Amino acid sequence: MRLKQQQQASPPTLVVGSDHRIAITIARCLGRHGIPVDIAFPRDAPCRSVHLRKRHSIGSLEDSSAASTTLLRLIDEDGYDTIFATNDLALAVLAQHRHLLSASAHIACPPAEVVASVLSKEKTLAAAAALGFRLPRTQMGATVDQTEDLHLSFPIVAKPANKTHRSSVKVLYLEDEEAFRRFLTDWQGARHHFLFQEYVPGIGIGVELLIDSGRALAVFQHQREEDLPATGGVSVLARAVHPDEQLVQRSRALLEELGWQGVAMVEYRYDPETREATLMEVNGRFWGSLALADFAGLEFPWYQWQLLHGMDPKVPDSYHVGRRIAWTAGRIERLVGYLAIRPPEWILASSPVREIASLLRFLPPFTKDAVWRLNDPLAPVGELEQVGRKLLKSLPPGMTRFKKLTGKAKLAYLRMRLGLGRASVPKIDRADSILIVCHGNIIRSAFAEALMKQKLGLRGIEIVSCGTHASEPAADAMAIACAESLGVDLASHRPQKVTAELLDQADLVLAMDWFNLAHLVSAYPAIAPAKTVLFSAYGPRSETIQDPYGRDWKTFRRCFQRIEEQTDAIQKQLMQSIGAA
Repeated sequence: MRLKQQQQASPPTLVVGSDHRIAITIARCLGRHGIPVDIAFPRDAPCRSVHLRKRHSIGSLEDSSAASTTLLRLIDEDGYDTIFATNDLALAVLAQHRHLLSASAHIACPPAEVVASVLSKEKTLAAAAALGFRLPRTQMGATVDQTEDLHLSFPIVAKPANKTHRSSVKVLYLEDEEAFRRFLTDWQGARHHFLFQEYVPGIGIGVELLIDSGRALAVFQHQREEDLPATGGVSVLARAVHPDEQLVQRSRALLEELGWQGVAMVEYRYDPETREATLMEVNGRFWGSLALADFAGLEFPWYQWQLLHGMDPKVPDSYHVGRRIAWTAGRIERLVGYLAIRPPEWILASSPVREIASLLRFLPPFTKDAVWRLNDPLAPVGELEQVGRKLLKSLPPGMTRFKKLTGKAKLAYLRMRLGLGRASVPKIDRADSILIVCHGNIIRSAFAEALMKQKLGLRGIEIVSCGTHASEPAADAMAIACAESLGVDLASHRPQKVTAELLDQADLVLAMDWFNLAHLVSAYPAIAPAKTVLFSAYGPRSETIQDPYGRDWKTFRRCFQRIEEQTDAIQKQLMQSIGAA
């Protein structure tokens, strides 16, 4: 009862970003001190917990102006007096619009120019080099198109140079020159700015600090034991260790050089053989294993909240060394990823048996989980939902999409795959209008329409595209960028859903895959069957054009290259038919 009364008396805090395990830890920590917490998250990152009072969907954080407008509205409507960020995109939004937001609430981030120096790995590494830090040999590569030769020794690591934009790639390991050349080909035209570093083996160490006016009010150190993915990324199993005084002093000096105030994690790779620690990066926000610090006895969110409100936090002189925390949902995802793509021994010396044994050994309740609690049953539901979505994306498309077909569409799909449907292909020269169909009309059919208009539009052929389940207002952002790199404009494309009228007006209907085809012939049996074929029916390769939605630049580019191959084949057949006539 007392806690509820305190929560009603305290103004609420808003947590912004998609990292739910950080958000839930903040909510639990502040909730112990009577402060209610809500979350504002992108629509693709659901977060559930009994400790989160309200959940606001704010769309993409990459649209900084729109996000700040939404935050100002939420502050006005719900009376938030403190705002925390859980990821780099959220931190960038708070920093960029700090002058507006801070007029109404306490914003947990330094000025924009300081945040920019931490979000830029190039600036962080430059500051560290000036202080004499041990660093990986690094080469800034700008975009892939501007990168030709490396002056580094293999193996190397490719990673985004700046953390202010959402990236479909976190870390890529390139073992040799051949792998590097494949990387350049796969990511050609991408807007990502990469940096390349020589691979540094060792143990992941994180030094976490709360800095106020040059003072380190709270210090914590953890050691990574497992990462997601298994090759290196975010921590999914970590242990609290004694703070290394030398690393703490180095970290404080670096943060002071950067002008940092507030919470931060300075990450190192420690080599037990040489006893040398190499700086990897700085995270200017709460880190993924924040729950471990909380479990060990340091309440970083509460201390920072107090500082923001002009209070003097009482921080313990020590914490519980040796305590371990696991992120079970992340560890399940790690295991599946490891079994799907076995990393080379030079990155991770493990085996399927060892990975499975480790997962079972550190399951709750034997090991404290970062999110799951008996008194918070909603938290694992949201987590498993996210993991399930990711795992479904990793499965062959047919395994999930077949289940979503209607009964009639399933029968049509099976008949066609068994070769029981019509085998003849309509002649391309008899088509004055072509309708191209995919699932959402935001990637494949949109690109095919624009490309075919470039190649065939002058021949008087009307070309239109649509989707069997179109619902978005514009083309996919990755599709727009990737298409632009290939000289195709999708910025003005507006998706539309398939209709009987569109089908009736078309002389030829091209479906991107068997599922689109099955949907069309079953939903429109009087119109579609006689004139609907696969988009690849006229090309050199008969396989379907798979949907790259939610995947990386490399997958998008390969998809668009396949569409271009098929379009060229259609253009060639059309030219031959005109020549014969």
